[in-house]
Amino acid sequence: MYRSQVDRFVKEIASLEKKAADERSYATRAHGDALRLQNSISSSTSESMLRAKLRDIQRHEEKAGSHEKRAAQYSEQIAGKRRSLTSAESSLARAVSQAQQKDERAAKQRREDEVRHVRELERARRDATHSFPASLAARPSLCRVVPLQPKRVPSR
Repeated sequence: MYRSQVDRFVKEIASLEKKAADERSYATRAHGDALRLQNSISSSTSESMLRAKLRDIQRHEEKAGSHEKRAAQYSEQIAGKRRSLTSAESSLARAVSQAQQKDERAAKQRREDEVRHVRELERARRDATHSFPASLAARPSLCRVVPLQPKRVPSR
């Protein structure tokens, strides 16, 4: 869940940064257009042409101002998304840590269960090999001891 949030915020931030860069580029272009018009005004420019160029300069400067304003709005949105991204990343890290601790506890429990099971098997095996049936222990006549005779080796 948190991974998808982080990915979404990263994509949104990248998109907003591109839009802000585009707006700054448009503002720079509009400032350049206004500057070119201003430099084209000379002492031989007629009064009507001067008014038209001044209107165009003003229009380009207003356009540049609106682009700069939009770029600033995108920058504010980027800052908000970065805060959300930081929060989502910390939530993701916390969730990953909790999942890892849970897995470690489960693995430890499995190991303890396996050790307990092996001990129970060993105890059962020892009990099976060491216990002598009581019914046979009380009847010594069935447990007759036969002495061993040494083997005779033929001599040469």
